[in-house]
Amino acid sequence: MQQQNPWTLYWVAVARMHASPRESRILHEQAFDLFRAQTDPDVTGLLLSCSGAMDAILYELDDFALLDRWIPIMDELLKRHPESLSHPASLRFITSLLTSMVIRQPQHPDLERWVEHAYRASVTQNDPNLRMLVEPRVAIAIIWGGHYPKAWAVIEGMRQVSAHHEISPFALNMLKVAEAMYFMLTAQHDECLKAVREGLEIERAAGVSVATHQLLAFGAGGALMSGDLDTAQQRLQEFASQPGPPARCDLCLYHLFSTWHAMLSHDNLRAFQQQKLALRAAIEVGCPFFEVLCRLAAAQVLYESGERSNAMAQIRHALDVGRVINNRLLEFTGLMSYAQIALEDKLRRRSGLWALREALKIGKPRNYSAFTLWRPEPLARLMSRALEARVESDYSAAIIRRCGLTLDASHFALSIWPWRFKVKTLGQFELLRDNVPVVSLGKAQKRPLDLLKVLIAEGGRQVSESRITEALWPRIDGDSAHRSFTSTLHRLRKLLGEDRALVMSEGKLSLDGRYVWTDVWAFEQVAAQIDQSLRIARERADAAKTDALAERVLELYRGPFLSMDSDETWSEKRCQRLRDRFVRAANDLMRFWQQAGEAERASDYLARARENDELAYRQLASHPPGSGGSKPERPSAAPI
Repeated sequence: MQQQNPWTLYWVAVARMHASPRESRILHEQAFDLFRAQTDPDVTGLLLSCSGAMDAILYELDDFALLDRWIPIMDELLKRHPESLSHPASLRFITSLLTSMVIRQPQHPDLERWVEHAYRASVTQNDPNLRMLVEPRVAIAIIWGGHYPKAWAVIEGMRQVSAHHEISPFALNMLKVAEAMYFMLTAQHDECLKAVREGLEIERAAGVSVATHQLLAFGAGGALMSGDLDTAQQRLQEFASQPGPPARCDLCLYHLFSTWHAMLSHDNLRAFQQQKLALRAAIEVGCPFFEVLCRLAAAQVLYESGERSNAMAQIRHALDVGRVINNRLLEFTGLMSYAQIALEDKLRRRSGLWALREALKIGKPRNYSAFTLWRPEPLARLMSRALEARVESDYSAAIIRRCGLTLDASHFALSIWPWRFKVKTLGQFELLRDNVPVVSLGKAQKRPLDLLKVLIAEGGRQVSESRITEALWPRIDGDSAHRSFTSTLHRLRKLLGEDRALVMSEGKLSLDGRYVWTDVWAFEQVAAQIDQSLRIARERADAAKTDALAERVLELYRGPFLSMDSDETWSEKRCQRLRDRFVRAANDLMRFWQQAGEAERASDYLARARENDELAYRQLASHPPGSGGSKPERPSAAPI
């Protein structure tokens, strides 16, 4: 009798949904077939059984390709019977359809229309549990599309509903899943972990385990997005220790985040193993969104392993899928991943810069401050390229600050990187904190600033305490000099407001290049680049690059080293060395222009050099390029 009555089959299917999604799906299919075989098919029965089959596939999280049968059926039923949209259960039909589209067919042209329809209809409902069934799925659809402000508005609305009504544990936990996903992708570490903890507690209190694996996976992803490897490892271990086998979709997330963790830990073998498992699971489960992410992870691992052609093939495939489904978040992630790789390859630098421009153009209006699979070192290099090329400079600086990216100023000449401190010593001395001058308070700050000047004069790295005390306190004994040094260093750190900017180790003081930039370091690096650029034959030299370096030298060398402290013995030697370095670079540049038939350009450069340093000008004028006279001794090209 049950096998002949579609409604009895339907209600058995509903009852089995959470306990056995696969059995529920089969029962819903049987009910649907019986409804369809009726002489006058019950449209409500068709819609409910179709919706139930979809939900069972979604709960099982094993093979989303099964949704390909039901999406066109549901779409056609709703179009053929528009009156069904006023049915009390219509929100269930639409929610099942839009969720299936998001997971399996995100390229469907009607997806956004159904998302909007579901949300507008949901907020008018009086049943809070119905709203909490619909709106988490709406939020997830919007989150996966990368529309974060809109997604947050939906989440806030659900929070209000749950705060003022009695909500079932299952519905409340779906809110926590949506929150964890949102906070993960927006790199809000603490909030993500809080949502995960609350979701796990709801499940423990209810004695069920419906979304445990998902919550732990998103917790790991949220930690990785913020660079917290220890917490990510804990969440991944908790995932692996859960009783019972995880669903294939959850397993895909586990392997994806394990790949990311291995890359951040520089464990190449584990990263290679995990990316293969992640990509296989993503393809088998049939979720295009996860497939794109897993292919991007595979591309990065393969590139690091030397398999560059395979890496590029994975990125091309990922970008093609991302464009087809019209997902700006995935497109941004894919372009950033490609740019990271391409800009490291001489043959792909032009396309890499194009990809970087396009990615930042997509990300800026949407405020994408981090993205899945980012790593500090490659992303720092990528953002330095963006700043060098003047690509969305403000947005690039925001990403640098949000992700805590660092470069070592003693090896990078990039003055427009948002260093915490900048010290200008060529010409007039100036100390800036966050690009704002640190105002000197007169004599009280003179000695700490003198210590900073001596440190830079001695190279800024690994300067012994004895060299500093000899320069600043030459007439006092060792113990008194040590006390003066310690006190002055403490005052300098207090003036800066950042202890990490100055590193004291084994009796040697250094500026930490991750926090402090100096024009001396930058000038020496640019001068070395000029040496390297002009070492090859003139006809092969990059004229545009040479011109840019020439402008950079004049921009940095604004005058003699610590011109206001020229009478100090500890600054004289450094001053002359830097002047000689400037003269050498200017001489090489003017010779390059003269050989290129641009004598007027060389003459103009000489005049501009005079404005910066009269003594340097005299050295240049007394031995002009091509005169055969003696030239200043070539100093080492390596940064000091």
